[in-house]
Amino acid sequence: MNLFRPCFNVAATLIIGLSLVSTACTSGNIMDDARRFSAVTRTDPSFRPEVGDNLVWFSDLIVQDENADIQATPAQVALIQATIESQLIQKKYRFTENVDQAQYMVAAAIVMDDSDQSQEINDLVQIFPGLSGTINDLEQGTLLVVIFPPSDPRTAPLLWRGAIQVYVVGEALPEAMRMDRLRSLATRLMSAVPEAGNRD
Repeated sequence: MNLFRPCFNVAATLIIGLSLVSTACTSGNIMDDARRFSAVTRTDPSFRPEVGDNLVWFSDLIVQDENADIQATPAQVALIQATIESQLIQKKYRFTENVDQAQYMVAAAIVMDDSDQSQEINDLVQIFPGLSGTINDLEQGTLLVVIFPPSDPRTAPLLWRGAIQVYVVGEALPEAMRMDRLRSLATRLMSAVPEAGNRD
């Protein structure tokens, strides 16, 4: 499986890996602990986007969860991708489906296992936040993000990259709360992307 085969209608590259893990535990302590997160971002000094610069998706959100105990639902995948796009639009970027009109490429991946393909994504992004230890039966999930010029993501310069690692309670939370947490995490990570036209 080639994780980096672009779709015909995309042209911005943002690599995101999100690991979602489930547990049946419902104690208050677990719920509180699961709200913890660790985030890291890096911006290349040459990344100075202009207002209205075009982004294009490298592909639909990549999902890497074949060996995971729980798989991301289509609704979760759609929510994460939509949140990423809306946050970038708020930062004065535009999206196009024409790669020839794009200044930057964006791609996203949900990584839910420790397969070779997942490691390939981690190696590409090369940014690893960490949470101290584990909490009860909860495991850690990581959302990775990269933006770079339209090119092969394996060789293109990384203009912006970020990662956020969290404990995810999964089935211990109602679906609406799980969706809210995913939206909040994606929003928090994307808030670190430079606003187009900002020279501060």
